[in-house]
Amino acid sequence: MVPAAAMIFIATFLSCATAGGGSGLSLQEAIGRTAENALGNLPPGTRVAIVAFETESAGLSEFIMDELANALMGLGIEVADRRNLGLVMRELELSLDGSVSDESALSIGMMQAAQVVITGQLLNMGNARRFIVKAIHVETATGVHVPNLDVRNDRALRNTVAALDRGAATARTPEGDAGEPTVLRTAGAFLDRGILFSGRGEFEIAIMDFDEAIRLDPNLAQAYFWRAYAHRGVGIGDFILDFNFDQERLDLAIADLTEAIRLNPDFWRAHGSRAGMHLERGNFDQALADSMQAIRINPNFANGYITRGNVRHTMGNHDLAIADFTQAIRLDPNLATAFFNRSNVRRTMGNHDLAIADYTEAIRLDPNFADAFLNRGNVRRTMGNHDLAIADLTQAIRLDPNSAPAFHNRGIVHRDMWNHDLALADFTQAIRLDPNLAPSFHNRGIVHGNMGNYNLAIADLTQAIRLDPNSAGAFFSRGTVHAWVRNRDRDLSLAIADFTQAIRLDPNLATAFFNRGFAHAEMGNYNLAIADFEAMLRIDPNDADARQMLELLQAHLE
Repeated sequence: MVPAAAMIFIATFLSCATAGGGSGLSLQEAIGRTAENALGNLPPGTRVAIVAFETESAGLSEFIMDELANALMGLGIEVADRRNLGLVMRELELSLDGSVSDESALSIGMMQAAQVVITGQLLNMGNARRFIVKAIHVETATGVHVPNLDVRNDRALRNTVAALDRGAATARTPEGDAGEPTVLRTAGAFLDRGILFSGRGEFEIAIMDFDEAIRLDPNLAQAYFWRAYAHRGVGIGDFILDFNFDQERLDLAIADLTEAIRLNPDFWRAHGSRAGMHLERGNFDQALADSMQAIRINPNFANGYITRGNVRHTMGNHDLAIADFTQAIRLDPNLATAFFNRSNVRRTMGNHDLAIADYTEAIRLDPNFADAFLNRGNVRRTMGNHDLAIADLTQAIRLDPNSAPAFHNRGIVHRDMWNHDLALADFTQAIRLDPNLAPSFHNRGIVHGNMGNYNLAIADLTQAIRLDPNSAGAFFSRGTVHAWVRNRDRDLSLAIADFTQAIRLDPNLATAFFNRGFAHAEMGNYNLAIADFEAMLRIDPNDADARQMLELLQAHLE
C-alpha cells in the first residue's frame, strides 16, 4: 500500500488548483466514480483481481490500482492480493513487463479464484486524460460495462506523477512488502496469504492457509492447485534428506491436482502441473495424457509442449519431442528451458553441433543456467573439445557449487586428459556432495588404478558395486585392476570372477570377453581363452587384437 504520509502529500496535489488542466474529473474522482457507479453494482462478496493499469509510470499505475482496490473493498468487494501477481504470472509463463491481454488477464484471474478481472489505462490526450477500465467475468469471458471517464490533465495530476516518480509515494511491486492481511474471514483471503507464503518458500505455513481455505470452501479448485504447489515445494526441500518423503509429498501434490481438475476440468495449468509430476513419478502414459489435455485446452501453453516433449524424449520418440520443443520456442522465443530440452534430445540423437547451438542459446537467454553449462560441457567432452568442456563445467560449478554432477563430469574430462590429481580432487568433491554417487567411486577407482594405487582402486570400485550392483562397468574395471596386480593366481581368479559377472550383466561387453580371455591365457586355460576371444569376435568381428590373440593360442595348441 502507499504509505499514509505519502497519501497526504499526494492528496494535497490532487486538491490543488487546476490551472491549465482543461475540463473533466480529478483522478481521485474518476477512481471513486468507477468503483461506485460501475463496479459497485457487482454482488457483495464478489472477488476481483486487479491485474494491470497502464500509465506513463510504474508509480502512477500502482497508485491507481491501490486506490481502486481500496474503493472496491470499501463497497464490500473482495480484491485479490496483488503481491502474488509475480508468482502467478511466472506460473502462467507471462511477463511482468508490458501490457496484459484479455486472455492473459482471465488466466491470472482464474489462478487467483477471482470472479471478475480488471485492467485499465490512463491515456494522455493532451489537455485531458482518458480513464479506461475494463472488467471481465472470468467464467463467461463477458464484459462488465464500465464507462470511460475524462480526467483533468492539470497541475495537480502532473505534480502527483512527479511525486510518485521521485519516490514520495513508494510504489509497491507485485511482490512488495511481506505483510499479511490483518483480518482473514474468507477462503479467498486464506488463499491469498497461502500464495504469499508459497512465494517466500514458507510452504508448511502456506499449506495451513490452503487447508483453511478448503475448509471454508471445499469447491475452491485454486486452493487445491496451490496446495499441490506447496507440497511439491516441501518435497523438493526434503528430497535431500529422505527420498521416500519426497515421493509422499509428490503423491499428495498429485492428489490435490486431481481434485482441482475434478472441480474444474478445464483447469489447464493443473493438467500441466500434474503432467510434470507424473513424469517425475515415471508415469509416462499419464504424463502424456495430461500434457495433451493441457495443450488442447490452451494451445498457447508453452510449458505444456515442453512437458510433452520431455515425455516423448523419455519414451524414445525423439522427432516428436523435437517438434514439441520447437513449438514451445515458437510460442515463447525467450524460453531458455525450451532450447535446453531440445538440445538434450539432439545430444541423445548424436546431433552435437545442433545441441551446442541450443545450449548456447539457452545460456544467452539465461546466463545463470548452470545445467546448460553442465550439459554443453558434456557434449564438448564427447566431441573431444576438452578445454572448452572444462571451461563450461567450471562455470557450472561457479553457478552451483553444490552440483555433484558438475564436479563428476569435470573429473571425467581431467581423467580423459590424464590429469590424475585434478580428476581425483573432482571425484572426491562429487562424493562429498553425494556419498551415493556410484559413478564417482567407479571413476575415482579407475584413476587410482591408472596411478598404480591398486588397493585404493579396488576399495573405490567395490564401493561403486555396493551402491550399484548392476553396473557391468564397475565389475569390469575392478576385474581389470585385479588383472593388473597379477602377482598371484588369486588376483587373476578374482579378475576372471569380475569379468564373468560383467558379462552376465552385459552380454555384449566385448572388452570383458577380451580381458577374461587374456586372464585365462595367463593362467594356462587356453581352451577357455580361445572361447572368450571367439565370443568377442562374434560381437566385434573387426577387432584385430582379439583375432591376433586367437590365432596365437590356436597355433600354440596345434
